[in-house]
Amino acid sequence: MSFSRSLIIFTVSILYITKMNAQDPTSILSKKLVKLELMTPGVSWEWQVRPSKTIRAKAGMFSALLTTFNLADGAYRGFESHFFLHFDIQYRKYYNLLNRMTKGRSTAKNSGNYWAAKLLVAPPHFLEGQRVNEGLWLGPIWGMQRQLNERLSIDLAGGVGVYRYFNSYEETSISPMLTVNFGYELRHK
Repeated sequence: MSFSRSLIIFTVSILYITKMNAQDPTSILSKKLVKLELMTPGVSWEWQVRPSKTIRAKAGMFSALLTTFNLADGAYRGFESHFFLHFDIQYRKYYNLLNRMTKGRSTAKNSGNYWAAKLLVAPPHFLEGQRVNEGLWLGPIWGMQRQLNERLSIDLAGGVGVYRYFNSYEETSISPMLTVNFGYELRHK
């Protein structure tokens, strides 16, 4: 199956799940958040799809220092630095919102800890002056999102997943993903 076909099927599946799940009016999650991401420049959207679940999508630039272990030949590739356009989608499950509320802590604008399935898609880009075909990273992540003030938030996340380059040899590697990002809220509902 081609890369574009896989991406289309994944996107349609997520949209179908979103449409099927009615929103709970008593939920403590925000129905919709739009943020300008500052550390990895871009715009993110987060929609509530169930009482403790959201879908977060982001388009922007991504700066990364990657270390990879190739699955095909068992070789350690060392560190590579990347700076490229990317699209990121996460299905998040916030698991500690009620605990935070009972302890008097804020859950405003989705402040809480979460588990997520993450898909990061990178269209063709250049690495060290050479063209790299599209690639994707897929895996589970754990994160925490906190509201720092009325409009500024921080999101810390990490996980380990599979990174696949769609070069002529289609390299597949296991790669960690650690992110730190500050977001400036543009819209809240």
